[in-house]
Amino acid sequence: MSRFTLKYFFIRISTIVVICNVFSTLSAAIPNSSNPLSSLTRPSFPLQNKSHPQVFKIYLGLKPSKAASSELLFSGFHSPDRNPAGKAAILVAEADEDFFANEDANVYTDAKKTDAYPQDKAHSNEDYLSSETEEFNGALEEIETELPVDSGIAGSDAETGSSNDVQIPITVEVISEPMVDEYADAEELDAYPQEESHSDKDSLSSETERFNDNSEEVETELSVDSEIAGADTETDSAEDVQILETMEIISKPMRAITPLPGTSFDKDQITTNVQTATGDDIKKSRAINVSQFMNEHLQSVTVNDYSGNAFRQDVNFRGFSASPLVATPQGLSVYFDGIRVNEAFGDIINWDLIPLNAIDSMNLIPGSNPLFGLNTLGGALSLSTKSGFTSEGFDGQVLAGSWGRKQIQGTAGYNYNDFAAFIAYNQVEEDGWRDNSPSDIRQTFVRLDYEFDAGKIIFHTMYADNTLVGNGTLPEEDYRRDPTAVYTSPDSVQNKLLQFQLLGQYDITPDLSLSMMGYRRKVTQITSNGDFWDDWDKASARITPCKSIHVDGVLDAGTGPGNPGCIPNGVFLNGLIDQDVHGFSMQLNFVSDNNQLVIGSTYDKNETYFEQSARLGWINDDREVEFDPERSISPYADALIPMLISLGFDISPAAADYHGYDALRLDIKRNELEGSSSTFAVFFYDVWQALPGFNISFGTRYSYTKVAMMNASDIEQPLYQEFRGEERCGTPHEVGGGVARFQCTEEAFEYRSWNPSLGLSWLPTEELNLFTNISRGTRTPSAIELGCARSGEDDPETGKFEGCTIPTALTKDPFLPQVVSISKEIGARGLFEVLGSDIDWNFAFFQTDLKDDILFTSQGYGNRGVFDTFGKTRRQGVEIGFNKSQGKYRWFANYTYLEATFESEATIVNPSNSSSKKALGEANIFNIEKGDFMPGVPKHSLRAGLEVDITPSFTVGLNMIAQSSSFVRGNENNEHQPSGNDSVPGRIRNRDYVGKGKIPSFAILNLNASYQFGEELSIFLRVENLLDTDYVNAGNLGLNAFSESENGARNASGFNHNSNDWTHSTFVTPGAPRALWGGINLKF
Repeated sequence: MSRFTLKYFFIRISTIVVICNVFSTLSAAIPNSSNPLSSLTRPSFPLQNKSHPQVFKIYLGLKPSKAASSELLFSGFHSPDRNPAGKAAILVAEADEDFFANEDANVYTDAKKTDAYPQDKAHSNEDYLSSETEEFNGALEEIETELPVDSGIAGSDAETGSSNDVQIPITVEVISEPMVDEYADAEELDAYPQEESHSDKDSLSSETERFNDNSEEVETELSVDSEIAGADTETDSAEDVQILETMEIISKPMRAITPLPGTSFDKDQITTNVQTATGDDIKKSRAINVSQFMNEHLQSVTVNDYSGNAFRQDVNFRGFSASPLVATPQGLSVYFDGIRVNEAFGDIINWDLIPLNAIDSMNLIPGSNPLFGLNTLGGALSLSTKSGFTSEGFDGQVLAGSWGRKQIQGTAGYNYNDFAAFIAYNQVEEDGWRDNSPSDIRQTFVRLDYEFDAGKIIFHTMYADNTLVGNGTLPEEDYRRDPTAVYTSPDSVQNKLLQFQLLGQYDITPDLSLSMMGYRRKVTQITSNGDFWDDWDKASARITPCKSIHVDGVLDAGTGPGNPGCIPNGVFLNGLIDQDVHGFSMQLNFVSDNNQLVIGSTYDKNETYFEQSARLGWINDDREVEFDPERSISPYADALIPMLISLGFDISPAAADYHGYDALRLDIKRNELEGSSSTFAVFFYDVWQALPGFNISFGTRYSYTKVAMMNASDIEQPLYQEFRGEERCGTPHEVGGGVARFQCTEEAFEYRSWNPSLGLSWLPTEELNLFTNISRGTRTPSAIELGCARSGEDDPETGKFEGCTIPTALTKDPFLPQVVSISKEIGARGLFEVLGSDIDWNFAFFQTDLKDDILFTSQGYGNRGVFDTFGKTRRQGVEIGFNKSQGKYRWFANYTYLEATFESEATIVNPSNSSSKKALGEANIFNIEKGDFMPGVPKHSLRAGLEVDITPSFTVGLNMIAQSSSFVRGNENNEHQPSGNDSVPGRIRNRDYVGKGKIPSFAILNLNASYQFGEELSIFLRVENLLDTDYVNAGNLGLNAFSESENGARNASGFNHNSNDWTHSTFVTPGAPRALWGGINLKF
């Protein structure tokens, strides 16, 4: 039977229809060949005999709550990967009057007596459908089915009065789709003994059947021992009659796409290509973090690794990013149990703060849905957590293997009556595969649930303390020589998180509920980055040489002293970001037979404090920036060095300090920023079934945002000119005269927006669902974007604008307009048959046009660049996916073609782009033309996987990550070429251009294998990059100071002391080589 044959989870050909046909058949004493269900065969479950009809309310899904409450019960994964839908159960109690009278009985089976239909009246399927209640409260599915027992059943003799006990086993099969793995080891569930009553949680523990696969079946037997109406109870004759009929309930998964619980939608009602994964999917993937799982298993998702750390990668979905790096413009919103976890400073997302093993479901929603406001341009990722109701028991694993990685993680869930508790812990330690790149992850999540007759209350808290070292991109010359090398180090980030949430849901009526949520989130980030000092060549040209004799006897033109070690070439950038965010949201959920309406409001307030200081040092032989006390004898240098010189001592080690480098002995504060942002929004979203199979979704969101900031910066004062000015704000004259240190600005901006959405969904056939959607979104600039924005007063032709070293140095804070997006999507999904087997498929064409897009453009010196607005940009493409789970085989394939282009002309600066303008006294600008492709976005991407059960206990799977080439940052005009140099008449310079300015295409294979020892113990193996393929996945154009030298001197680290010999290189982030991990999983 097709899985697309029913609407509203396709339950309306359910128990009512089936049981009606069963007893109609029995009344005729022979099977009815015209009965459409007569060909279905399944095992059975016992039903207490009654001479009058019984009504059963059957709950589909593992739902530890009262009948009135609603929550996502079935979580399916239509594409692209197989997606076990978690857990489901069918909890059935016997139709016993004592049971019905017992108020303490299992609330999941709200069995109750109703008046019988007149025995002489026949009832059609339509009669039952119209007369019996089918309640769909959100994702909670309730089916009330009347089981009439008519006279004339085969085996009864009404005329003779003989008494016959008739056993009627009836089969129920629950199939939840589209789930993937078909391991479901269906087994019979014994009925509750009639003399026992069971609590909610007893039902959960005793009757729960876990569904891990695409086709999930719960088989339960109902036996009916009854005095059939019309039987003669006075006789002793007995005839045992056994009649087998079957009933199939096909349950389609719902998507809980609202940030707060209360409303869920059938997949066929959603008007975009929503993707869903479950906690079981995530666990089976053996991914180390959220970004890795998304990259391997979700459609139209790729990653860029600019940081060189697996926990700090950019996730790109349809050309929009969610990144932990400030320099990446953000286009995706991430919600964790309804809390938007994009950070206030730069709207970034710290993937390392999200505990992967606490996630129960993951929904990726394209476009700008009004339910997800606050800077949602390209889509929203909604993560829901596990609870003690849904994840009872202990589940732990240990892992060890390559790069010194060790992981310990575990979850524990417990419930008693209406209370449940859940805790998740995850700890990862590794040395990293590149030089000096360790990581230390510690995450804890705790959730408490309390449920009552009319609702529930949820409290959760989360704590994380992580230290991540990722050493970024590497010049192509170094990558060819040694991919494990680093350019400079360390680049350390320490993230600390403390988060609290209180959520409540109250069912006002059976059709109306109220959800409310309040939260507070405090994030502290401490950064310590050792980098090459961009101003080294400028500083060395302004300082008296340390010695008159040069190491190689050649004057190093343009650099002043040629003696290695005289001038500091490294800088430590130490930063602190404190973010305190709190908010409140409220949502009314109205659900009727043909309408689901959500009305809500949100308020979010954040306060941010940022400061960063710099201190000069030296790059040692291992390319680590360090302080050398022998070269920094201040604060006595002014008096001591002249005395030593007069006595004839060699004081060259102290010469740099002697020449006024306060930055060698002091941390020089470069910036201090205090900012705040508050957003108030109201929204509504409605899904209306206008006609059977035809749904209209529409809604809008109004947002008001105020951004205020105070910025103190000394960007216009190079470190080599920093002296003893006071750390206070002053006029430009005071700053220039050394009296004050900072130029200070204070600004406040307001933004308003209306963001409507309209979508249509239509089922022309049972196997085909068509959908289309159009929506508008906006994004307000963050404090860092305003603090490092190009002002209209700056003329790129003169080179006046120096840019920012993100996130080191800020500048003026001119107004930037908010980004506006228009997203359009049209697609289809369904089933098609191949060789007698149904295959799930989906297809979508999407296009998003942005106005006043904010992008960070590199200026070719380290992380230096600027945020600027581009008139128009576009992301458009097509995606198509297939997946199938049948028997011991499961496979998926997802392909995306994507074009991310500039749609307006623009001029930006980067001297490392070979096509940039080269003239004395002018900036190295180049022009972007309409149709040029944006950096970091491949046109083609393919994700595919195959999993096979070699034996019932042994499973092996392969998955492939493949994508085409893309351009690096700095090559926005797509014209950079690896040839020539930057020499111009009148200037002694011949820096070569190295690298193509592109990321080559690549394909890698990963392997997973597991062996199950019973239900509690399993072992697993994961191999990444199975074929040990060399590849890179991110890059930028920049200046390489560790180049080979013809005229200058190189020290042991490879640093070239002749800046004219440096190269304009393509910097890349190497992909990890082959790695292997093994582990043990224990579950009870």
